[in-house]
Amino acid sequence: MLQKSLQRQMFSGKRTYYLIRGIILTSKILKLYHAYNLLSTQSLVAFLNFLEKIQNGKAKTDKDLSSNKRFIEIKEKTQELLDSGMEHPKLRQLQIIFTNHFNESKKAIVFAQYRDTVDVIYNSISMIPGVRPIKFIGQGKGGLSQKEQVNIIQDFESGVYNVLVSTSVSEEGMSIKGVDLAVFYETIPSAIRNIQRRGRVGRFSAGRIFILITIGTNDEGYYWISKRREKSMKKIIKNIKENPDTIKQDGTLHPFI
Repeated sequence: MLQKSLQRQMFSGKRTYYLIRGIILTSKILKLYHAYNLLSTQSLVAFLNFLEKIQNGKAKTDKDLSSNKRFIEIKEKTQELLDSGMEHPKLRQLQIIFTNHFNESKKAIVFAQYRDTVDVIYNSISMIPGVRPIKFIGQGKGGLSQKEQVNIIQDFESGVYNVLVSTSVSEEGMSIKGVDLAVFYETIPSAIRNIQRRGRVGRFSAGRIFILITIGTNDEGYYWISKRREKSMKKIIKNIKENPDTIKQDGTLHPFI
């Protein structure tokens, strides 16, 4: 909100040193916050990829950050950890889930927020016996075409693949049948998206859902936010069902009821 406020002032013609400096600082803070979120809830690979993106960036914000001594030290340390085989503990938990609660006759979806994380998850579970994963991402830059998406869903439903490692593209719009297991790699604050994710599982028989939460991070906060929002949503729907006349009198939904 602060960044948008500063940008509005600049676009209105007010270009002072402090205003421009403020925009640069807020941009740095947002990038660092995103980097921290990748490190704490996603994977070292996703974190390192983002640091490299900053290092290769041409904006002043990127140049300022990547020339910082601490930034360089953190990037080098991250590479050392990856070289030593270290990764986010969620990936180990994911392997345990697929080893103990999955077999090749079942079907599963792993939901992840970022494409880098999809790549890491795919590589992590590919080595597990009986797991035949496929990556399923959106149509944006470097993504899948609609035809490729349809072909992947068909192959998944027919059993060519039994695990869909997906971004939010599979949460809605796509009809996916016969999913027995879902893993939410991270939590999301949206109650609607959580409901959509859960709705992919157990349509024809009982299914299981696992949510991976890193203690002390946004994962915890987002989990409880979505819980509260879903509870509030259900309360509103219940009230509408029990008191339909209240809505009719309001007038906003009159054409639809």
